[in-house]
Amino acid sequence: MTSAEDDEFPSPVDNDEPQFVGTLSADELDLLPVDPALAVAEQMLARAIERAGYTPADVGVSEFVAIVRVPSAAWAEVISEAWAKLVQSGEKADDGERREWWHKKRWIRFLAIDNEERSRLDADKGANDGVATALWQGRAIAGFSTEPEKLLPADLVRAADYRIEVLPPSAEDIARAIAGITSQRHSALLPEADAVLVTPHALRLARRPKQDGAAYSRKLAEMLGTARSEAEVARAPFVRSSAFRDHPTLERLHGLDEAVAWGWSLKASVDAYKAGQLPWSEVDPGCLLSGPPGSGKSLFARALAATCDVGLFAGSYAIWLASGHAHQGDMLKAMRRTFSDAKKKVPSFIFIDELDSFPNRATLRHAHAQWDIQIVNALLAELDGIEGREGVVVIAACNYPHLVDPALVRSGRLDRHIQVSLPDQLALVKILREHLGEELPGESLEDAALLA
Repeated sequence: MTSAEDDEFPSPVDNDEPQFVGTLSADELDLLPVDPALAVAEQMLARAIERAGYTPADVGVSEFVAIVRVPSAAWAEVISEAWAKLVQSGEKADDGERREWWHKKRWIRFLAIDNEERSRLDADKGANDGVATALWQGRAIAGFSTEPEKLLPADLVRAADYRIEVLPPSAEDIARAIAGITSQRHSALLPEADAVLVTPHALRLARRPKQDGAAYSRKLAEMLGTARSEAEVARAPFVRSSAFRDHPTLERLHGLDEAVAWGWSLKASVDAYKAGQLPWSEVDPGCLLSGPPGSGKSLFARALAATCDVGLFAGSYAIWLASGHAHQGDMLKAMRRTFSDAKKKVPSFIFIDELDSFPNRATLRHAHAQWDIQIVNALLAELDGIEGREGVVVIAACNYPHLVDPALVRSGRLDRHIQVSLPDQLALVKILREHLGEELPGESLEDAALLA
């Protein structure tokens, strides 16, 4: 005797023609086709957890709270399924939004995406007490949202032990997932500009059970409408160093994978905003890039603006201070002028270099602390003042993020933090080739990159 719920599970009669009848054994479940969206989501989530400095075992411990920022509403559900598989050993969660506290499963899931028809107050009603109860009972909680601080229950955000940010899918994420699904690694990767646009729906729509890895990759590329012939790629000329420095673009940056993935996602949003298809409230307001000197932070900002075809306005503590006679009034005028100029050319980007040069107000002890406090307050006012900054994305850079005033990186300001490291050998080979252009064609650059 089977239930209606059991009848919804597919039971393969043979490998080619799966049927949808009966209750499945564990062995039969292993033979089911793999959900390609879930396979890619697992790669995205594993990358995010590793980037945050944790392992799945770390964030899966009971009694802990994790909030997970997902790249878009389309990925929220499947990312939470990947969390159940990677972090919670496949155990399904109680639904916090539906108040399923009575099931007493090991963990509780909250899912809040930006197209939900309820306010944060409604979402919080009763949920905060449930969060506290679950924690003293020793259960784990994970919240998934495009805007965790705005949409998830306030106590869930406040109690978070782990904060994980899942970036849009990368070409490598998709390639690894396809290799796992088809047991065949396909050498041709999607361009990163296309990979970040892939959705769970597209991954499922392009999949056929009998496809090999190459066929699936081709079908996915065709559906995205961005398939390019290998001949066109091979014929694309390299641009010499001077031209590259004058006109950098995202596809020609190497060793900045996380920043570039975010950049392509931002470009898609800015393009949709320009076309009137997306309100500015759903465009990422900006990010903080941190890393050692010479890692490409400034170059990334220029490449991002060029790729998005928007104006780039630059400033820093030193630039604004040097604009007059080192008076506070002159500095504040210069800062406001930069933001004002950017608002006249929307959409536009502002790049603030050396953000760690601005003082952390909590650590100020000198006699002229009030002078520095007013400078930081003025910057905060420009970032989210009453006049707003619709149409303006702010990208900031620093070497030492721990020195940045915490108020500058709070929600809605520069809360997205991307760490940039020095390039590895593979990235250095690509960088050298980019700058050599047509010189030394066919020569291996691996030894030179290793020396660098």
